[in-house]
Amino acid sequence: MSTRPNRRSEHVVAAALQKLLPDVMAWLKRNGEDDTEEERKVVLEDLSEAARWADPDGYELAKNLDNAGWMPDAELVEILDGLTSRLFEAEDAALKEWLPSSGLVAPAVGATVTCKTNSGTYTGTVLSVKPEVGLSVVCVASLGHTPVPGPKGGTRGFVIAWEDIVVVSPEKQEA
Repeated sequence: MSTRPNRRSEHVVAAALQKLLPDVMAWLKRNGEDDTEEERKVVLEDLSEAARWADPDGYELAKNLDNAGWMPDAELVEILDGLTSRLFEAEDAALKEWLPSSGLVAPAVGATVTCKTNSGTYTGTVLSVKPEVGLSVVCVASLGHTPVPGPKGGTRGFVIAWEDIVVVSPEKQEA
C-alpha cells in the first residue's frame, strides 16, 4: 500500500499551488510583471520553495517570498492565505484518487476497534465513516468520549485513518 496523501505531500502541495497560481499571476501583472509561460514556471518554483519552509499561512509564505527577492504587500498576503483551503481541496482530491488502490476497507459503524493515535493505542467503537477520504470517528469511552454530546458538549471521539484501525469485533455493540 502506498502512503496516504496529506497536505504536505509534494503532489498535493503542487496541485494546490497550481490552483493558487492564477491569483498570484494576476497580482504580479497588476504590479507590472509579465504573465508568460516562463514567468509562470519561475513563480511556481518560488511558491514551491516558499511553501516548503512555511505553514500555509499567507504571512509566512510572503516572508519567504520576500527573502527570495519578491516585494509582497497586504494584497499578496491575502492571496497566499488562500493556500490553506486549496491544500484541503487538493488533499481530498488526492485521497479520492488514492483510496480505491489502497486496499483499505471501512470498518462498520458500531464495530469495536483498536486505533493508533499520537497519544497511544485505544479500543473504541466506530461512530461514523467518511468513505470518500478513508476516515472514521472512533469513540473511546475510557477517555470520556461520548457517542452523543451532552448539554455541555463533549468529545465524540478521534478521527482516525482506516490504516490505523484494526477491527476487534465487527458486530455492532450496544452503547
